[in-house]
Amino acid sequence: MERLTPPAGLVEGGEGTKPPGCVEVLVNATLLRAGPFKCTFMSTSKNLDPGPLRTRTQRTSISCKCITITVGAILALVGYVVFVLLAWELYWNVREPHHWMYAGKGAEEVQDWSTIVRPLVDRNQKFDVVATVWARKDGENGETYGIFTRLPVDDPIFSGVVFRGVTFLDEHVHTKVDLTIPLKAFRDSRVLDNWHLRASFTLVPQAPSLLRYMKQFTTWLPPAYLSTFPPVSPGHDNPRDFFADSYGVTVPLIDFHPIKSSCGKSFEEHTEEHVADTAGRESIFVTTDGKSPLAYHPYVITRTDLRVVRMERLYNREAYTRHQYNLQLVTADFNGCPDYAGDGRKCHRTFRSRANCETEIELEIPDEKTGLNVTQFAYAPYLHVNRLSRGPLDLVPVPLNREGCPDNPIIEDHLNVTWNIAYSGSTAEKLELSDFVASYSEFNVTDTDFKKAEAQVVAQNTARFHGHKFSSQAHSGRNFIAILLRSVFI
Repeated sequence: MERLTPPAGLVEGGEGTKPPGCVEVLVNATLLRAGPFKCTFMSTSKNLDPGPLRTRTQRTSISCKCITITVGAILALVGYVVFVLLAWELYWNVREPHHWMYAGKGAEEVQDWSTIVRPLVDRNQKFDVVATVWARKDGENGETYGIFTRLPVDDPIFSGVVFRGVTFLDEHVHTKVDLTIPLKAFRDSRVLDNWHLRASFTLVPQAPSLLRYMKQFTTWLPPAYLSTFPPVSPGHDNPRDFFADSYGVTVPLIDFHPIKSSCGKSFEEHTEEHVADTAGRESIFVTTDGKSPLAYHPYVITRTDLRVVRMERLYNREAYTRHQYNLQLVTADFNGCPDYAGDGRKCHRTFRSRANCETEIELEIPDEKTGLNVTQFAYAPYLHVNRLSRGPLDLVPVPLNREGCPDNPIIEDHLNVTWNIAYSGSTAEKLELSDFVASYSEFNVTDTDFKKAEAQVVAQNTARFHGHKFSSQAHSGRNFIAILLRSVFI
C-alpha cells in the first residue's frame, strides 16, 4: 500500500498552513483542502468550531424549562391540596354542622348516660305525622298572647294523621287531603297576611318508645316568645300535647302574587312593583299593608314538602345544654327571631341554628341490674317544611274582589282545594341544599297556560334535584333528558 507523505511546508497540528496547489473549501464550518495530490486537511481552529457554545445554550434552555415545569407542578399541587382541604371543610360543615356538640362515641362506649343526650327517634322507631290546617277565625281581630304581641285567633279546619308508621329511612311518601277553606276572614280583613291560612305538623312516636319514660321536658323558647307562637295542635288535654308542640312546625299556606284585574284595568302598571319586590313575597311573614291589590293577591299553596332530619348522633349534654340556653337569648343571628317584641310567626327557623336543641326530654329509665330509675336525656327530632317547593300550578287564587269592582261581585263563602303532602327522611346537607335551590324559584302566575306548564316542569325538576318528588309517579330525570333533547334537536 502506498503511503502518502505530507508535502513540505505542512506541519501537523499547524494552524492556517496549506501545501502548494491546495484549495480550501469551507463546508459546514469544516475547512477542507484539496490539490493536485491526495490531500485532506481538517482545521482545528477554535473560532471555526461552535460546538461547545451550542451545547452550553442547549443545556441552559433545558435547565430553564425543567425549573419552570417543576415550579408549575409544585404550585399546581399546592393549589389542588388547598382546594381539596377547603372543599372538604365546606362539605364537613354542611354534613356535620354541629360536630362540636357530638359526644364522639357510640352507645356501646357510654358509661354514664346522664352525660349524653340520645335521640328520641332512631331509624328503627316508627312514628305518625299529624297535620293540622288553621284558618283565620271569622270576626275575630285577635287576642293577647303574652305581654308583647296581639295575635289573631285561628280555627282548625282539618286535623288528622297524614302519614302512619313511617321512619327516618322512608322517602317520597305522598298523600292528598281535601280542604274546604272559609273565605269570610279574607273578605273582612282590610290587611291580609300569609298566615291567614297555615299548616302545622307534629311527630308522634308509636309504642314502644322512650316517651313512656318521660318525666319532663325543656324547650329553647325565649321568655319573650313563650306565648307568642301560634298553636300547633288543637286542644291540650295532657302534657304530651304541649310536648309535641314544642318541636312541631307551623308554616303559612298563603303566597302573594300578581293577578289580572277583574275590573278591566291595565295590569302593566303593576309589573315593576312585582319584579322589584320578589324577595319580600318569600319572607316568612308578609302582609298586604300598603300594597296594590293586583300586585299582592292571596294564593293558596296546595303542595307541601315535609322532611325530618335523620339525626342519630349522641350529643355531649354539657355542650347541648349550653347551645339550648344560647337559643333562648333573643338574637336574630343566633335563633332567627327578631330582637324586638315577640312574634313567633316572624322567627326564621333553620337546622343549622337550632340543631336538635329545641326540646330536651328528661327520662327515668329502670336500670336492668338494680331496677332503680336512672336519669337519662333525649332530644326531639327536627321537622322542616320547604315552603318554596311548589310550581305555578300548585297555587290557587283566592276568589276575592279586593279591587271593589261593582260589576263583578264575588260572593263565594268557601274554596275547595286538594292539598298534596310529601314526606321524606333527609340528611342535614340535603336539607340545606333544598332551601338554597328553592330560594331561586321564580315564575309568573299570570302567564299563559302553556308557559305555566313549562314553569311547573322546571319547578318539578328543581325539586327533584334536592330530594323532593311532586308525586310517586314522577320521573323528573326522564323529563329532563326529554327537554334537553328537544332543545338540541328541535
